[in-house]
Amino acid sequence: YDDTQLNENEYLELMASLEEEMQAEMMLQRDEEFLQYEEARLAEHLVAFEARDPDEVLCPLCNSGSLVVTEMGWVECDRNSEDSTHRGCPLRLDARGHPDPLELLRERMCGLLQQHNQRCNGTARCRLSHAFESG
Repeated sequence: YDDTQLNENEYLELMASLEEEMQAEMMLQRDEEFLQYEEARLAEHLVAFEARDPDEVLCPLCNSGSLVVTEMGWVECDRNSEDSTHRGCPLRLDARGHPDPLELLRERMCGLLQQHNQRCNGTARCRLSHAFESG
């Protein structure tokens, strides 16, 4: 009898152990790749954030566009689209007659976010009520 040979149970235990190690390594590699992806994505967002105009007002509805005042005095998201094949952000507010509607919106949203953050740890989200949603 050779002491270096494994019996069937020892062999199966060794194979199971090796398989577990390989799975753990694969999961670690996957997690590291995901972390690298997330770090790259965060870096892109940071660059975009730092490059933006400090007077820009982020759209509270889509969180990706900026609010602009149209020639007609409406405040709209710059991701608003008149193209029927592409649905843009539907935010549109009548600000006719107000001297600086973007500054007013910035101040009000800042106040609302501060109030929200004092009471809630969740992310504040804005949405249009059904009466204003276009279909």
